[in-house]
Amino acid sequence: MRARSQLQNPSLLLIACLAIAFQLFWGQGRIPSVLWHGELYGPDDFLRMEQVKSWLGGQGWFDLAAYRIGPAGSSADMHWSRLVDVPLGLLILLFGTVTDFDTAANLAAIVWPIVLLTATIVTWTLVCDRLLDGYNRYLPTLLVLLSVSSINQFGIGRIDHHNVQILLFSVMVLGFVSRETWWGDLLLGGALALTVTIGLDTLPIVLVMMTITGVEWAAGLDRDGRGMLRTGLSLMVASTAFYALSFPPGGYFQTHCDANSLFYLAALLLVGTAYIVLYLLSPVLDTGSPASRLIRKGFAGACLAVLAALLLFALFPDCLAGPYGNVSEAARTRWLEQVSEAKSLAHVLAEYPFHWLATAGYLLAMLAIGLIVLANPQYRTAKLLTLYAVLVAFSLGTLYQVRVIRTAAYVTIPFCVVFAKMTADWLRVRYANETLLRNGFAFFAMVPLVGMFWHVAGVLLFPLESDASSGEPAQKVEALSEGKENRLPRREPDHCLMNVDYAFLDTLDKGLVLADLSNSMAVLAHTRHRVLAGPYHRNEKLILATLDFLETDTQTARQIAGKYGIDYVAFCTGNVAGDISRFGEASVSARIIRGDLPSWMQEVSPSGARVRVLVISR
Repeated sequence: MRARSQLQNPSLLLIACLAIAFQLFWGQGRIPSVLWHGELYGPDDFLRMEQVKSWLGGQGWFDLAAYRIGPAGSSADMHWSRLVDVPLGLLILLFGTVTDFDTAANLAAIVWPIVLLTATIVTWTLVCDRLLDGYNRYLPTLLVLLSVSSINQFGIGRIDHHNVQILLFSVMVLGFVSRETWWGDLLLGGALALTVTIGLDTLPIVLVMMTITGVEWAAGLDRDGRGMLRTGLSLMVASTAFYALSFPPGGYFQTHCDANSLFYLAALLLVGTAYIVLYLLSPVLDTGSPASRLIRKGFAGACLAVLAALLLFALFPDCLAGPYGNVSEAARTRWLEQVSEAKSLAHVLAEYPFHWLATAGYLLAMLAIGLIVLANPQYRTAKLLTLYAVLVAFSLGTLYQVRVIRTAAYVTIPFCVVFAKMTADWLRVRYANETLLRNGFAFFAMVPLVGMFWHVAGVLLFPLESDASSGEPAQKVEALSEGKENRLPRREPDHCLMNVDYAFLDTLDKGLVLADLSNSMAVLAHTRHRVLAGPYHRNEKLILATLDFLETDTQTARQIAGKYGIDYVAFCTGNVAGDISRFGEASVSARIIRGDLPSWMQEVSPSGARVRVLVISR
C-alpha cells in the first residue's frame, strides 16, 4: 500500500516536469515552424507579439497604439493591457542574450504557453488537494493536458491573453476553496482584480465568482464575515495598484466601456466596499435560526448589489449598453456576429454538428457526473456544491456564447477526480482478486472524463462542417475557376501564418496593404508594411472598409483604394475561397479568384504562392 500511495502522489515538481515533457512531445511538430518561421496561432497572437516588440523597441509603457494599422498618418487605438507584455518581454530579453531578437521572440512564443499550462496544472492539483484526500494526483494533470481548451489555448505559439485568463480563473478557484485560510481570500481578490485589468472577456466569470462569494457568506460558510473583509480589501488594493500601473496619471479619469478604465475601477471598488459593509453587518445579521439568517443576509447582500449597480450606472450611464455598446449595427451584423467564438451554442451546433458531442454532450455528461458525486454523502461538501453552482452557471453561459466552454471545462476537473476515485474504490471492492479486469474497467471509466474523447467522438460521428458551410463554397470556387487560364490552383483551405508566406510581399516597397481580416496581423508581423485594418472592434470603420472592398464591384473598390491610399492587396488563398460564398460572383474577391482582374490591379506574386499579392495603380 505504501508503494502504491507514493506512486499515485507525485510531488508538484515531478508533476511540473511531466507536464513540460508532455507539452514538448505534443508540440514537437509546431516547434520548428514557430522557431524558424514565426508561425503563431492567429491575429491576437501576432498583434501581441507586435505590441511586445514595439515596447521593447522603445514605445512607451502607456502607449498602446498600433502605429502600423491604418492609413499613413494614423494608428489603431488598442485597449489591451501592457501587463501581459511583461513576461513575454522578459523572456525575449533573456533569450536575446544568446541569439538574435527575432529568434528570441520566437523562443518566447514557445516557452510562454508551456509555462502557463504547467502553472495551470499545478494550480488545479492544489485545488484538488484542498477538496480530497487519497486521490491519484496524476489525474488533474491528465485532465488538464487532454482538455480541448488546453490544446486550443495553450498550444506552442499561443501568446494572446486568453491562456493567462484561464490561469487566473484557476487561481480564483484555488483561492475560493482555500477561504478558511487568510491567503485564500487575498488570492481570490487579487485574481479578480487582475483578470479585469487584463481583459473584459472574463466579465461573466468575474460576476459569477463575486455572486458565489456573497452567497457563501449568506449561507453561513463565512459566518463572521472575515472572508468578505479580506476579499474586499484585497480586491480594492489590487485593482487600484493594477490601475495605477496601466494608465498615466493624466489618464486616470478616462472612461471606456469596452476596456479597463475608471468605470471598471469604480465597479471593483464598489464591490470591495460592499464586501466590507457586509462584514460590518455580520454581527447584526447573523442571529436567529439558520433560515432567518439566510433571508436577512441574502436580502442585505442583494440590496447592496442593487445599490452599487445603480450608483455605478448613475455615474457612468453610457456603459449601460455594455462593452460593445458603441459598435455600430453594420459592424455588428457584418463582422462581429461572424466571429466564431462570440456565437451562441445553437449557432455553432447548426454550423458544426460535431459540437453536439464535443460541447453539448460533454457539458451534459459533466453535469451528470457532478450530480453523481454530490449524491454521495462522503464527498458532498459545501465547496463542491459551490463549484457545481459555478459549473451550472458557466454551462448556461455557453448557450449564449460558446467560448465560455474554454473556462467551464476546467471546473469539471474536481468532479472528474472525485468520480474517478469513487469508481476506483468500487472496482477495488467488486474485483478485489481480478487485477487485470479491475484496471481495464477503470481505464474505460476514465475515458469519458477526458475532454478530447468527446471532441474526437464528435468528429468521427458528425462531419466537421455542415453542407451549408463547405459544399456550396467549394462548388462556387470550382465554377468561378472553370475555363480560366489564370485560375487559382485548387488546394485545401489553409492559413498563411509563416514568414515564408509573406517573404515576397516583404520585398516590395513599403506601402499600405489591404488583407483579409484573418491574416492582416500576420502581414503586420512578417513584413515592414502597414495594414489597413485589424479584427478589433475599435477599428470598425476600417473593418467595414475592408469588407466593402472585398464584396463590392470593381468601380467602388477602386474608389475605396484611392480614398485610403491602398498600395497592395494580399489574399491568403484559403481564406479568400471561403469568402466567395457570401461575397458573390461580381465582387472583387470573386474576380481575383478566377483571374479576371480589373485594369487597375496587377498580380505580381509568384505562381502558386500561398499569399497572392496584387499591386493597385492609382
